[in-house]
This record gives sequence, structure tokens and C-alpha cells, in this order.
Amino acid sequence: MPIHIVFPPSPCTPRTPRTPRRGAAAGAALVCLVVAFLPLPLAAVDLAVDQAQQLDPLVKLPTEVATFSKKLLPLWEQALDRPDAEPRRLAIDTIRLARGRGMEGLEATVPRLTKALIEETDPQLRRAAAGALVALDASSAATELATVAEQDGLLLARLVDPALARWDHLPSRDGWLARIEDPATPTGLRVLAIDALGTVREPRAAARLGKIVTDRDLPPEVRLAAARALGNVSESGLIDMAEGLAAISAGPSRATGPAALGRLLAVTLLERQSGDSTTTLLRSLATDPEPSVATAALARLDALDPVAALTIAHDSLAAPDAGQRQLAARLTARPGDADCIGRLGPLLADRNPTLRRFVAGTLADLGADASLRQSVIDQGVGALAGDPWRALEQAALLLGHLDHEPAAERLMALLDHDRDEVAVSAAWALRKLEIAETLPPLLAYATKLREQLQGQATPEVLAKFGRQAQQLHQLFGILRFRAAGPLLREYVPKAQIDNRARSAAFWALGLIHENEPDCDLAPVFAERLADVTSLPPESGVVRWMAAVGLGRFKAESQLETLRAFAKRDTMFVESGIASYWAIWQITGEAMPPEPVDITRIGGWFLEPP
Repeated sequence: MPIHIVFPPSPCTPRTPRTPRRGAAAGAALVCLVVAFLPLPLAAVDLAVDQAQQLDPLVKLPTEVATFSKKLLPLWEQALDRPDAEPRRLAIDTIRLARGRGMEGLEATVPRLTKALIEETDPQLRRAAAGALVALDASSAATELATVAEQDGLLLARLVDPALARWDHLPSRDGWLARIEDPATPTGLRVLAIDALGTVREPRAAARLGKIVTDRDLPPEVRLAAARALGNVSESGLIDMAEGLAAISAGPSRATGPAALGRLLAVTLLERQSGDSTTTLLRSLATDPEPSVATAALARLDALDPVAALTIAHDSLAAPDAGQRQLAARLTARPGDADCIGRLGPLLADRNPTLRRFVAGTLADLGADASLRQSVIDQGVGALAGDPWRALEQAALLLGHLDHEPAAERLMALLDHDRDEVAVSAAWALRKLEIAETLPPLLAYATKLREQLQGQATPEVLAKFGRQAQQLHQLFGILRFRAAGPLLREYVPKAQIDNRARSAAFWALGLIHENEPDCDLAPVFAERLADVTSLPPESGVVRWMAAVGLGRFKAESQLETLRAFAKRDTMFVESGIASYWAIWQITGEAMPPEPVDITRIGGWFLEPP
């Protein structure tokens, strides 16, 4: 399988655990529901500051393949048969860990683990055995797991009950039903039983779950678990209960926090309900002042009445809660028209980073449509003309991605912005625009950056200057801007200066002097590639770009060094692959097949010698 080297079509071509208080428990339950309903928006375009030098050529390192010695399992099986408890415990824990790391063939230990589950007198060993059996997905041991969980109580049940429900272990259903019926059942065990019954959708549990949901003397976490389970069990018949619960906690002002528990229970019950009454209630709850209620209700309403949900989503774009705004933005974006572009634009300045990145990426995706491009650009230009730094950052990324050249003047001004997010994004956008007329002033700015990088400043400020210089240096290379050569050459000698800026200078010089075998930089680049024994050695990314530069030059005189470091660095680091690539560029010799990077997983408590 060959090394994956990709040449983009144009980047280098100039272009024109304790029980809480009742109220606290309710608050915690509300937080859990907020988390459960937080959407994770994904935009089709991921706008981020990238590096052209890492894309041309694109070097893909071999994928690691984990292997395990075939001698491990027999050793662990022997340990399971040892008379002393500690080796048995270590073997059990190791089997569980190995399963998590991808080791296969561990199913052979299921009989021994089942025996340990039944016969061990130490509860810690039984829990370890149960955990290993669950990790191995050993449904054949379901009966034994259920028996021991019933005996050992909560700690073991936490491991076992979810697995039994996942396997739909029919004999366990009666035990779970009995557990929720018994008022003496501890809260933890009751919640586990409720969750399990909801998972298997046991119809016999519906009546009892309904009583638990409406019992105001029970802890909030128990009632919420029952509402989730009942909502999963019943596809109809819960609207009256939901309306009653919502009415109880509504009051004149619909209080938030723990006081919103009834409304949260109501929306939880509606997970599988449908019909006009359900939709009407969801419309009301989707505008609830409690974010967890509103977000959950809006998500469910969208499944039943997308038009109504979209209308409410528009009003929710300004909600105080980030999760609520994220869901509203996702629904607002779905029509993919000019109206949604106008509504999403202001969220480029949202204080939540995930949301504003989603909006910028979504706008970039919509901007690919010629009929929508101007609407998107208008939003980006408007944001770029403002002051909020969050909007400036996203607008720079958006307009750079869309290749909107009229933004160049404003982007030049933003290079001096106090926030590094804005300053670096502006430099990146100017690199993406590739406007020849910007090169002289950008060279002057890059020269100033060089002076600042040699001065005294905090590491954060130096990092900002280095990241800006990296983008501008890459632009000089992409446009083959020879006037930048003297500045870029200042970065070639080894120095305590930002290696991002240095590596980009090497990459750019390779392009500026492309196809110049006698370039005076060739021996210097080879020296940088070979600098691996000094203290400190040359930066890895600089060595990588030095090898790429030698390939660009077609520096046949440096083949000996390239061959030495292609072999020395093998194919497991970028400089090794880049050296092979450079040899290919100079001689036409085919690159070697990609090796398999086999990593043997070790460090176990018992290993073969």
C-alpha cells in the first residue's frame, strides 16, 4: 500500500456519591436533562486555521495496528486458577482492560469468570468478575449475573442491571417489577430497576411507573427515571398525566429550577406520544422559561410538527441557555434559504464557541450555492465591520473561505487586533485570498513580526506573532513572492525563534526556488535535516519542511543526506516520509510501500518473557 501523498490542484500555483437534599436533587436532575438534550451541531464545513505547508504534499502517517502476544491469554487463564486471591483479581481486571483495548479471543475466559462470579467469597472479586463478563458481553452468564446482583446489592447491580436490560434477560423482569413495587427498596436500586424496565419496554410496569411519576413524596431522581421509562414503555395514553403535571408546576410565572420539575416530568412523558393534544402541550412547553424543559420540548415538537418547531426556534435563538440556542440554530439552519442566513448571522458573535463555529460552518456551506452566496457574504461583511471579537474571528474565516477579495482591506487592519483569535484568522484569510496587491504591505508587516519575535514578550504574545508569520510566509511561497526571499532566509539558521514561522519559511523558500537544483540553500537545508545530535536538535517540523524544500529544488547534490534520513527516520515520522518524497521528486524512484505500524500492547501484570 503506497504512502498517501496528495498534491492539491492549486495551493502552490499563483492565481490571479451522597444523597443530596430534595431541592438539590431536583436541580441536579434538571441539569442532567439539559445535558441529555444538548444538541451537538455539526456543520458541513469546518472552518479553522489550517496550514498549507501540511497539505502540499499531504503526508499521511501509517495507521497504528495494535497486536497482543498469543502467550498472554494462557498466562491469565493460569492466574485465574491460582489458589491465592490476588493473582485471580489481577487477572480478572486485566481481562476487562484488555477487552477495552481491543484484544480478541477473551471469550474463552467466560467459563472461568462465571465460576469466579459464583464461587468467590470476596465481594470485590465478584464485582471484578461481573465487570469482566459485562465487558465481554457474555449474555450466556446472564442468569448467574442476575443471581449474584440480587444478593450483593447496589454496587453489583450498577454493573449488571444495564447489561441484563440490554440483553433483554426475561427472567430479570419479575425481579425489577418487584423492586419498584417495594417501598423499602433503596433509591439507587429502584432507579436501576426503573431504567431497566424502560429499556425493555415492559408493559406490566406502566401502572406502577405512573404512580411513581405522580408521587410528590418521592425523590425527583426517582420520578424522572420513572417518567423516562414510562415514556419509553407507552406510545399513548399519557397526555392527561402530562397535562396535569405541567399544570401543577406552572403557576402564574412558571418558576425555573427545582420548581419546574412537574413540567420537566411532563415533557419527558411525551417521548413517544403523538396527536393534537400532545403537540399543543409541547408548543407551550417549548417556550418554557426553564431551559431544560424548553429544549426537550422543542426537540420532541420538531419530530411531530416541524413547522411549529421552526417558528419557536426563531424566537429561541436569543435564549440565555447555550443548549437551547444550539438546538434553535440547528432547526433554523435546516431550510437552507436566505431567511435562515439572515437569522443565523448574528450568532457569529455568540459567546458559545461551539455554536458560533457551527453557524460559521453552516454559512460557509450555504455560500457554496450561487443563489445564496451574496446573502452569506452580506452577513460576513456585516460582522467583519463590527467590533465584537468573536464575530470578527468567524467572519474572517468565513470570508476567507468564500474567497471574498473585497474584505482584504479590513482583514489587513485586523492583523493588529489585540485578540490573537482575530489577528491569526485575519492572516489566514489573507493567505486564502491570495491577492498579489497585498504582498508588499504584508511583507512589511511580516518584517515587523520578525522583529517582534526576537523581542521580549510573553509566550502567549510570541505564539500569536509566530502563528501570524506562519500564515504570511506560506502566502509568500504560494504566490512565489521573491521579494520575500531575504526575510524568509533570516529564519533558516537554527535559532531560538518560533518554529512555526521558521518551518513555513522553509516551505515557502522551497516553492520560490522550485526546480533550481543549484540553489545555494540546498546544502543549508540538508544541514538542517541532518541536525539530530546537537543539543537541542533541530525542530522536527523544520526538518520535515527542509526535506520538502530539497525535493522542490530537485537538489540532486543532497541525495546522500536524503537517503540517509529517509532510512533513519523510516516511514513513521514526517521527516522520513518527506525525505522519501524528495528522493522521488529528484530521481523518479518509486516510494517504498507503506509499512504497517504494528504496536504490541504490553505492560500487563503477567507477560511472557
